[in-house]
Amino acid sequence: MSNKFRFCFLLCTVFATSSCFCTFGRAEELSAVNILNHYKYSLFWTKFVSMRMEVVFVSGDDNDPFKNNKRDFIFRRDHDRAEWIGQYSVFDPNGKLNTFNSHIIKHIATGKNYWYLERGVIAFPPSKFFHMAMKQEDCKTALKNTLGRPVMGAALFGNPFSGTDGKGVIELLSEAENLNLHNNMEVINGISCYVLEGVTDYGKVTVWIAPEKGYSALKWILEKTPEVMFDGKYLSDIWPEIQSTAETFDSMEIEQVSDSNGNTAFIPRKARYTSTVVFTNGKKTTDLVEYTVTNIQLNPDFEALGAFEVDFPNGTQVYIEEYPGVRYKWQDGKIVPDVDTPMFEEIDNIVENLKNECPADSNEN
Repeated sequence: MSNKFRFCFLLCTVFATSSCFCTFGRAEELSAVNILNHYKYSLFWTKFVSMRMEVVFVSGDDNDPFKNNKRDFIFRRDHDRAEWIGQYSVFDPNGKLNTFNSHIIKHIATGKNYWYLERGVIAFPPSKFFHMAMKQEDCKTALKNTLGRPVMGAALFGNPFSGTDGKGVIELLSEAENLNLHNNMEVINGISCYVLEGVTDYGKVTVWIAPEKGYSALKWILEKTPEVMFDGKYLSDIWPEIQSTAETFDSMEIEQVSDSNGNTAFIPRKARYTSTVVFTNGKKTTDLVEYTVTNIQLNPDFEALGAFEVDFPNGTQVYIEEYPGVRYKWQDGKIVPDVDTPMFEEIDNIVENLKNECPADSNEN
């Protein structure tokens, strides 16, 4: 077991045993903060896991050309290293695969760099083009952004999507001045849950936490109205036509998973994320994301799995974010300047085209 995983698990155990205790023979009730801490540490698995994820997205916009699409990928994460490797498929209204708009999924965060496939059509050989970030802050931002996308698993990790400046449900509730624990527990799918609620600058957050499922959240909702913040600005200033929004996560099937050392986590196997927008003209749209999770390995041997390895075919074009004016390629396991590209010839062609568009003898000022 890795030291990072052991530390996380021990913290989980400490909070699980210290937040509820007996006084004169009776169990003392948990506070809202205690329960929130339980929920926080129930998500330790999100940083030490390998799983296969099928993500089906149905857009609420009938005019969306990508209305029905599916992502099928392997997700692995070891703290600041992560990868999403698989395929993105677009379907027409009759369920036929649109091979032109479907493509490969390849995001790799190595801890030092962040790579993602810019494009690659399934029907043809992939366009050999990868995007790379080198600065540490850019890599962290790229990883956080991908972990915050619903179609990449965000809702499973407790991350809303709409304008929270990257803050998850736990961070939002931790900032709420009026964190409230409902007097009565509520039942979801036959399971009793504590209900926490808090009003934040980003909207009202409600979460249903199941103690018998390791204090995992079976449901959470983020509700926004025009006067709340959306990534640093008021929602009304950005979209005055919006009356309200709601993001809802529902876990329909959750399973106990253990690693080889007997450490346990409760992980959703089937879940749903719904985003609803109500407009001032009465129109409403609803986007739906459905998750199916299989092949879960808790705290696996990432080296044995070959995870987080960057190995592209020789000649793959590489775009480096920090040096946009220079062309690179992947060659024998490393990045090298693309000296085979006739850059100076290309520049000459650009100059020649500019001359033709703006002739030197023009009398215009």
